[in-house]
Amino acid sequence: YDVNGNRSSRSNYNSYGTPNFTLGGVYNYFYDENNKLTNWELLMSGTDLFQAATFTYNASGQLIEELGQDAWNSGTLEDSWKITYIYNSDGTMKTTSQSFWNGYSWATYGSEWFFYDNLKNCIKWDHKNGNTVTNRFEYDYNLEFTIDQFVLPYNPEDESNTESLVEMNNMLTVSHWYTENDAGTLVYVCDYIYKYDIIDYTAVPNHGFNADNMRIYPNPTTDFITITSDKSIINNIEVVDNAGKVVLQESNLNKGESKLDVTSLKSGVYYIRALTSKGMVTEKFIVQ
Repeated sequence: YDVNGNRSSRSNYNSYGTPNFTLGGVYNYFYDENNKLTNWELLMSGTDLFQAATFTYNASGQLIEELGQDAWNSGTLEDSWKITYIYNSDGTMKTTSQSFWNGYSWATYGSEWFFYDNLKNCIKWDHKNGNTVTNRFEYDYNLEFTIDQFVLPYNPEDESNTESLVEMNNMLTVSHWYTENDAGTLVYVCDYIYKYDIIDYTAVPNHGFNADNMRIYPNPTTDFITITSDKSIINNIEVVDNAGKVVLQESNLNKGESKLDVTSLKSGVYYIRALTSKGMVTEKFIVQ
């Protein structure tokens, strides 16, 4: 990772069935001054350029295209491919499509379509080859809980540090999977059921930050608190009250220190919930 908490490289090692691992591919990632990913490259054995891609964003900062090229041992980047992203007027993802350059035009071989309820929860995802749906997920939600009341699965490989789930504003409970059979008919396969642990923040001990070498000060406070770490990157911070409600939130921080203005909070006990590059940590603090 770089000084801003952005992933700068990733190296893959393979054993190929032997006791020894050898270097396969090295991914290098590049960002602009706003920490947006602009392009990446894949070097085989750490030296030979094998693949590269560039990213394009719209005026709202949403990703609209990922354009890639492959060298395939030819020494030059060719055989282009791209992923195109289209959004609805409310900002939700509408479609993504994968295309390949066949030498004279772009040929689209697959696309994904997203459908939502009035709360902007994705309730259906379709993967299409042409006009044929080959895979489908349908999603159920518990509308009593909003997304800021639960923690998404943590995945360090994903740019957002959470597993790649569909867009949602409420608690996902079940996803129903359908796929195309040999006869070309979409059939039901199984359900994925999401279960959640309820965390009592009033009973959280004060050792969470110590385990990650993180500090919070001053505590108690009247106006500002500083959260700092010299061993991990702070990605997101939430302030939770005694009832478990999120009262302050900072996201996409990607740095080792953050300062929060808590002057809007009433006197009382609160809990810092921070998602870092090493996982989730919690700490109690007092506003006087």
